[in-house]
Amino acid sequence: MYPRQTLIRLVAHKAVLRREIARQRAECVAAAIEVARPVAWLDSAVAVLRELPPLARLGVASLGLWARRAALERLTRFAGILRWVPLVSALWRKRR
Repeated sequence: MYPRQTLIRLVAHKAVLRREIARQRAECVAAAIEVARPVAWLDSAVAVLRELPPLARLGVASLGLWARRAALERLTRFAGILRWVPLVSALWRKRR
């Protein structure tokens, strides 16, 4: 048999491992919920869209294309700003 001290140390280590596993499981659940949120929203949007009459669907589709174009324009502006980040960060580091 194992000495008593070794068994006590192993029991404590096992408890620490169980707490760590429980914490990681909780983090995985939180991450899965965060990832699934847009999918759930998209699913409910598709369900609402299926209930609309065909002519209204056409209007929603054109509205979606307009929103996509507006989002791409914002991303393009943001990309223009991001282009300068390496230069600014290099100058900031040299300043220090």
